[in-house]
Amino acid sequence: MLSEFLVQGLAPLRQPRLLRHAPPNMLDGEGVVLPAVLHGLDALFREDAVRQVLEWQMPSDLPFGTRRDDRWSLVSSLQKAIRRGDVRAAMFAAHAVYDLDVPHLLRRLVVCAVEDVMLGNLYGVAATLALAGDVASRRIAGERKTLVWLAGVLAGGWKDRSACNLCVLVEYDRDVHALGAEWFRLADDDLARRVANPNLPLNERMLAAWLLAGTKTFPGQGLPPENSRSRRRLMAEMVTSGMPLVLYYIADRAALRGAGGLFVPLQLLWRLHLENDEPLRLVRGAYQADPGSGGFLLAALDMHTREGKTAISRLASLPGIRCHIDAVPLSTRDLALQIAVFNVEGGGLDLRVGTNQLIKLHRQAIEVEFGYCGLSDAAQRQDLLKAVRRELPQLHRFRRATGFQLTLRETSPVQGHSQPSLLTLPDEAASPPLRAPIRPHGPPIVSDTL
Repeated sequence: MLSEFLVQGLAPLRQPRLLRHAPPNMLDGEGVVLPAVLHGLDALFREDAVRQVLEWQMPSDLPFGTRRDDRWSLVSSLQKAIRRGDVRAAMFAAHAVYDLDVPHLLRRLVVCAVEDVMLGNLYGVAATLALAGDVASRRIAGERKTLVWLAGVLAGGWKDRSACNLCVLVEYDRDVHALGAEWFRLADDDLARRVANPNLPLNERMLAAWLLAGTKTFPGQGLPPENSRSRRRLMAEMVTSGMPLVLYYIADRAALRGAGGLFVPLQLLWRLHLENDEPLRLVRGAYQADPGSGGFLLAALDMHTREGKTAISRLASLPGIRCHIDAVPLSTRDLALQIAVFNVEGGGLDLRVGTNQLIKLHRQAIEVEFGYCGLSDAAQRQDLLKAVRRELPQLHRFRRATGFQLTLRETSPVQGHSQPSLLTLPDEAASPPLRAPIRPHGPPIVSDTL
């Protein structure tokens, strides 16, 4: 069974079957959950979410987007806000992006749900995936309002990046890439046994699961693109392992609705849960307050934006940074600094769920990323992270020096004729009713250390 703290958000649905494995009458001849069952769960989560959206009053002072190019920085701010638990900033970004690129906003909400939230708010992840698959349901209460509500729900609950961390163990390890070139020729049964083997290293178990899912359809860095397996065998293994129906649903819908290979680690996460009976804790992220204004986070200008790359490259020229990255091979020096900025700032999670093993996994993923860049020494890695943390104020100045500015409207073009401007929100914006655990009644909180 999953921890009682992880399933609190599902309790109002009054569906205990969600926490049990799928019985034989829900399976097809290959041991995979029947489509009709999954469609029923789609309806369950959609209808409950739509009911909440209809009852929710969306803040009236959220901005409207006007310049399509702003969508990249706004969705980046959205993801940073969700990670940090900043409901106001998440709604700000989602509301503005809706005017610029609805499909892009929807895809990013799906990725945020699976990459950054996952076990922290199972209801929020399931509701996001259910609504992502049905435009008619999103439009019942208004599609913009629905997506803004989802942004708030994902931001307001606990977080979990364990699925992403398991992917990192494979994608950023060149030795694992070489192993994948051999293993993808193995029989499905052999790969399934490797996933289930608790004596194998986590990166090898994750590699086996990814290969079993098919790395042609669900590609990953360094994985064989010619591996054309169907994911059905991996889904059948999820059933065989006794995975709760809610986790199976999330895995299946994540695979179908834009999360890429991030559904794969759920099988391994469930097995780790069975193999390790450890108490759950909440880990408080170690990151500085963001000095952005108007609901937009400056951390959004990261390695995935033009302005962010420019600012980070200028950061590399500072003596206090350069002395730490000179030890990194020239070919991966930029990537090493970008990873350091991500870990110090952009990747910070407000409160993430964890056991001793998941906390260890989080640190292992950081080590693997830096090792990929040629920075394997722990002391050098810590020195670089400390230097980046110390120089964050200067990085913010570099970001502002790029001349970046959002062009937004205070009202919809249909409602009024306000001039574009960079907006500010009141200190307190109404937050949505959150189907997420209530933090004061959760497990113990510990502080994060990189």
